[in-house]
Amino acid sequence: MVELLNTLLEGERAGARALRELVHDSSDRRVVELLVAIGRDEADSCAMLIRQLKRLGAAPSQAVGRFYDRFKKCESFVDKMALLDRGQGQVVRMLDRLLAGTDDPALHNDLARMRDVHVRNIVRAAEFTRRIAG
Repeated sequence: MVELLNTLLEGERAGARALRELVHDSSDRRVVELLVAIGRDEADSCAMLIRQLKRLGAAPSQAVGRFYDRFKKCESFVDKMALLDRGQGQVVRMLDRLLAGTDDPALHNDLARMRDVHVRNIVRAAEFTRRIAG
């Protein structure tokens, strides 16, 4: 469980870093608002995962996930947004596995909230990507 939570933390950290860069790449106020909101959710997830890892007596990873390296290789803004959307989907699938494997009520509740936020952000990012991709 600790290994999976740390993997999630690394991925959320990578997503937060990528979102900060996307904010700086956009001059559209609506885009910036969306990216800032999703980035805030990523940061909240990082804080929750760190808190849960410490509660479980484990050391939170300091690493940034490989997602960030893939993000840096994307050339267009649309490609970066599409990758972000796919990354959110991978997080949801990982959360589904974690939720099925935990009987810790506090952890379960936090992971379920994190899952709900990621599902919401998938919809928001996908709608936006469809709009700008034309």
